[in-house]
Amino acid sequence: MISRISRAKVRVQPEANDSDSKAEDSRPLRLVLAEDLSTPILKERGFALRGQVKNAQGDAVPAASGVLLTITIFTQDKPAEALELNIAGKTQAGKKALRGSLTTEVDAHGNFFFPNVVINEVSSHYIDDVFTLVVSDSQGEFRPLVIRRLSVRARKAKA
Repeated sequence: MISRISRAKVRVQPEANDSDSKAEDSRPLRLVLAEDLSTPILKERGFALRGQVKNAQGDAVPAASGVLLTITIFTQDKPAEALELNIAGKTQAGKKALRGSLTTEVDAHGNFFFPNVVINEVSSHYIDDVFTLVVSDSQGEFRPLVIRRLSVRARKAKA
């Protein structure tokens, strides 16, 4: 019997950042999603990611503009492995696992926007059938945005 992906859209909210970390993160500012991300994400279909910089109380905070943010995708392996190439790329010349707008800058109001993020791999090829997507800054000023249990499918479920 072939399993079907539910037609209902599931809203993914990131966990309150990295809960696996044993030590409390002392950085006062964190990156959060401004909008829910509907899943499953479709392979090779772009999606937008919009967020804000917030303080510990959850208030939006103007940040120093020009801080560079990047997106990285990880497998659920122990320890987590950054996914650089899709599964075909490990044996031959394959595609990058992520493409599109993978870097952006925080504006003066503390907002950030990745207009077109494309994932070139399905999560079913990996442990737990999900990925973890992380948005972080290069200077380490902010607690990263961590979106766990991100499902990426090859195509939409049939009606």
